[in-house]
Amino acid sequence: IIASLCSGLALILVATKSWQDLISFAVLGIVAVLASITYTIGRKPYGYIGLGDISVLIFFGWLGVGGTYYLQTNSIDFPVLLVATA
Repeated sequence: IIASLCSGLALILVATKSWQDLISFAVLGIVAVLASITYTIGRKPYGYIGLGDISVLIFFGWLGVGGTYYLQTNSIDFPVLLVATA
């Protein structure tokens, strides 16, 4: 866990160009980790009430693909979101 946290922080530090990007990606990373935990754990895990598909679309689609594209190009384009939705 510590190794993945350190490598993720290092990637964010190297790839971001501004403090706003740094904070945004750190917050999105924390939200993604919390979403993965609450997918099956807690009083009402959303993975069991039919919200798993939308979670996958958001975190593996839009945030994963769009975030990776943004880190490499510092921009986001609509065609990228179409690919991320697919």
